[in-house]
Amino acid sequence: MNCLRLFKAALLTLMLAGCAGGPQLLSDAPKATSDATDAEPAGASAIATAQNANMQTAAVQTVALQNGDMPGRWILAAPHAPTCGMMFAALPGAPSGTIVPEGGCPERFYTSSQWTLHQNVLTIADSKSRTLATLTLTGGKFAGNSESNTPVTLSR
Repeated sequence: MNCLRLFKAALLTLMLAGCAGGPQLLSDAPKATSDATDAEPAGASAIATAQNANMQTAAVQTVALQNGDMPGRWILAAPHAPTCGMMFAALPGAPSGTIVPEGGCPERFYTSSQWTLHQNVLTIADSKSRTLATLTLTGGKFAGNSESNTPVTLSR
């Protein structure tokens, strides 16, 4: 039990050191000086590896989304409004499907019932096929405007 607490404390310390140390702490590039006191902390390369894995995950997610892999829970966000969860459903690889908003969605997004993805452009519509928003895939998330011109993002 004490070992686990010690491990958590060490991990937290390394994470905070990475935040405060700037890019030099996380860099794998050789340093200009050869002073032994400038040795890189053991956890810094692990943090850099984790950040690299996050970037690779976003790239894989972008490729999957381009292929129509939308099903699952997404978070809709708009300025000056609470976020809301939205469940997207469809057959695997399908370019369109249904939406079930979880509640508290801004504007008319509580009426969302269908979606279509075509060439990285996601269209969210209500049950009467009226477009609520048109969003473009950018870096693993969707961004664009609602029909009332409010900026909107949709991310996992």
